[in-house]
Amino acid sequence: MLRCSMNWLLKEGNLYGGTIGFVSAERQPSLKKRLVALIDRRRERARIARELLSCSNRELFDLGISSGDIPAVIAGTYRRD
Repeated sequence: MLRCSMNWLLKEGNLYGGTIGFVSAERQPSLKKRLVALIDRRRERARIARELLSCSNRELFDLGISSGDIPAVIAGTYRRD
């Protein structure tokens, strides 16, 4: 069951894709579509986490990351130097 406050749902980047303001009703996605998109993104992150956490250090090395990089990869903030 999804439990969260409306304040969290309305924060920048969660349901509105980073924009909160006055948008015409025809351009603003429905609450149902936004919730489905949010759940899909969370499921995708969980799938990536399961997959990476099941890899050995050697497999991670072959991918060019270390176990310490996994949280950044899941969050989408990982950058290679």
